[in-house]
Order: sequence, then structure tokens, then C-alpha cells
Amino acid sequence: MSHARRDEILTHYGLPPGEHPDYEIDHLVPLCLGGSDDPSNLWPQPRRSIEPKWNAEAKDRLERRMCDLVCTGQLEIGAAQEVIAKDWIAAYHKYYEH
Repeated sequence: MSHARRDEILTHYGLPPGEHPDYEIDHLVPLCLGGSDDPSNLWPQPRRSIEPKWNAEAKDRLERRMCDLVCTGQLEIGAAQEVIAKDWIAAYHKYYEH
């Protein structure tokens, strides 16, 4: 991701431009579930260093699980996109902690 693109996302969410090691620019709907690089699908997600539970690392675990479920035919891609976009924490409880 270019520095300009990163700074655009950061400023959209009220953060100053530049390096932010405590944040990951993340896809709300991951690429493996058909998400895009469109700015509307990108956001600065806190890392474990500043958010102990609902952080980028937790969402990465969920994404791997949901992508596996879609790839093995256990979950429809449209349903996966909808649930992760609506409330990824609820999706985590449903698909990762079950």
C-alpha cells in the first residue's frame, strides 16, 4: 500500500498521516472473501498493543477461518461477506469461538 493511500485512510478516520505501528490498515471484507482495495473497505484497525481483545490479530484469525469455510463449501460467500461487514466481532463469536 502506498504511503498516500495509507494516509488517506488514516485521515478519513481522524488519525494523523504517517507511520502508526499500533494500527494495521485492514480490509473490512477480506480479499479472500471478495473484498476490494476500495477506500470504503479499508480502515485502521488497532493491533494488540493498544486493543487487548478485538484487535487486528483476532480479526486475522477470523478471516482465515471464514475463508476456509467458504473454500470448503461450508459457508456461502455472500453470507460471509454480509456477516463480517455488519459486525466482525459477532462473526468471530459465531464462526471462530463456536
